[in-house]
Amino acid sequence: MNTLSINKERDLLYAVLEAKKRVGEIEKEIAKFNPSLTKAREVQESAEKRLIDYMDDSGKDNFRSTDFHVNVTLRSDFYASFNKENKDKAITWIEEDCGEQAMIKREPDCHHKTLSSFLQRRMRDAMPIPSGLFKYYWKKVLRVKKLS
Repeated sequence: MNTLSINKERDLLYAVLEAKKRVGEIEKEIAKFNPSLTKAREVQESAEKRLIDYMDDSGKDNFRSTDFHVNVTLRSDFYASFNKENKDKAITWIEEDCGEQAMIKREPDCHHKTLSSFLQRRMRDAMPIPSGLFKYYWKKVLRVKKLS
């Protein structure tokens, strides 16, 4: 890796870490600084997006920074939710057609992570998912973990 790439990587990571630090500080004072928190989150999301774009352009899915003592990982997470207009039909489909009654809780409802895992498994196994019952998408997510 050339020096220019290392410096750019370092600068982009610095922006993400500083934005995360600022968000953390403001969250501690959330009651007093609500508008500031919103702005800090916007800055954090923008910094993360720039680092994600850089990693995508560089073909990287992770790197380690000794400057900041962190490991940075880029991954795609799957998110799913019920389509509000068809929630009852979706719950019926899960319970009756798929035999997954245990997924549905009292209300009736289902935790979003449980629903996401269920639909992701069906997609992976090439099993059908009725159209219009769910909303789902993949999102690139940046994970920054302190090194031990």
